[in-house]
Amino acid sequence: MATNTSPATNVPTISELRTKVRELLQNRETEFNVLVVGRPGSCKSTLINSMNMALAERWRELAEFGMGDSNNTLRLDKIPLFEDRFMEEKVEGYMAKVNFWDCAGIENVSDEAYGEFIGLTLDGKVPDKTTVFASVNKSDKQLMTVRELREEFDTVVEENRFHRLLLLCAADETVSENLLTLIKTTTSAHKNMGRNIPIFLAMSKADRIKDDQREYRKRKETAERLLNLGGNMQRSTELTLYHVAKEGEDGGCDVDVYGKFLQNEDIDKDLLILLINLLDPAFDRGLAYNENTDIEPEVEPEPSSEPTGLINKLATFWWKR
Repeated sequence: MATNTSPATNVPTISELRTKVRELLQNRETEFNVLVVGRPGSCKSTLINSMNMALAERWRELAEFGMGDSNNTLRLDKIPLFEDRFMEEKVEGYMAKVNFWDCAGIENVSDEAYGEFIGLTLDGKVPDKTTVFASVNKSDKQLMTVRELREEFDTVVEENRFHRLLLLCAADETVSENLLTLIKTTTSAHKNMGRNIPIFLAMSKADRIKDDQREYRKRKETAERLLNLGGNMQRSTELTLYHVAKEGEDGGCDVDVYGKFLQNEDIDKDLLILLINLLDPAFDRGLAYNENTDIEPEVEPEPSSEPTGLINKLATFWWKR
């Protein structure tokens, strides 16, 4: 008799997904860091909050973790996830080793100073709570040079090295092509003397593209092409997140009489699958950092072979004779 191979039989339940995440979290001995990058308002903080809620099974207000996008995060904030105090049921053997770092929203830039800052962050050289724009901007009209940034952030902290970069693009906005190209260059082994950090793409606010599928698909394909992720379903996803109502935008997610979010299994499922893929040890193969960031010494100008000053005048006088 033929075996039923319907795809529906292979769809894991929410419970099975949570079990898989817990297995990946157990007995982790070293820090696991994910850098979350995107434009302002792309829902970086909201994603971190939602990710914790999906596994914790506690759907509380967003302000519980991080600053939240409504506050326009300006720093690089290290946020430990899945700590016992936030979990409905703690993860056995978990030592709070998974950190999502919320990076200040970066506009659609192509300046090498921003690329260098992101790169130094990935290498474990930029401390927690660093103010991003104050570090990159020398003045209102001038950015720091690569040399200046390397001098400022010249010490590696091993536990702050990154294992993944998670890039958020709002599904209802134009793709930030300059920023995506900058990030791809920054994480590419071929461009950065050995740095090789896996990039994951998440299209946030997926609930807003129901009436504009064609344009959305173009945006998503553009983002995947720029990051070289075409057809990679493990590293490219769409997300709807737990969020409060915003005037003029949408009604937000459903809440109970106490103002807590009501569980949405579709949101939880997508977040848990993303988390499973982020934690997949297979992506650690080839993981590397840019170790060659030594400051080049200033080169003294070589002495001119041409006569100068008094010698030049004497030579000219002698030639005229």
